[in-house]
Amino acid sequence: MPPLPDEQVERALAIVAHPDDAEFWAGGSIAHWAAAGIAVTYCVLTDGNNGGFDPAIPRTDIPAIRRAEQRAAAAILGVTQIRFLGLAESGIRPASRDLHAGLARIIREVRPQRVLTWSPQWNWQRFRSCHPDHLATGAAALAAIYPDAGNPFALPELAAQGLPAKLFRAPADPTRLAILLTLQAG
Repeated sequence: MPPLPDEQVERALAIVAHPDDAEFWAGGSIAHWAAAGIAVTYCVLTDGNNGGFDPAIPRTDIPAIRRAEQRAAAAILGVTQIRFLGLAESGIRPASRDLHAGLARIIREVRPQRVLTWSPQWNWQRFRSCHPDHLATGAAALAAIYPDAGNPFALPELAAQGLPAKLFRAPADPTRLAILLTLQAG
């Protein structure tokens, strides 16, 4: 099933592991979507606390620096909103119930017609793209999308808060680095 054309998409959600993942990996597409009038939201799972190159910068300062860099980069691309979950880098656990419910909540709040995230599968041709946080992010995002973002009986506390379930179509090509899902009309 092909992805929805841009003119049929109002909202997109990029679920990534670290600040700067979206820009390095899909910045051109995200800028194109935003320029086409699509409201793009980022969900960034970690603060990138293991990142950086300058040993003179205290490690405790890195999360604030990475968040500020992420906000600036997202603004350049036209991203309308960023949700930071603040997890520790290398600490993403796709089976975490809190992460699962948090992602399902964000998906239901944003109501995206397009979701972009990492593939949870190892890609031996692009080994460096298979950072464990990327794989875990993809697994957690897909598990939140299906079944629970679309299951009206899962996470009833979300429905009680006015966040109804939404159904998703299958990805156009699940073997690619990124998984692109589109929300069904109706």
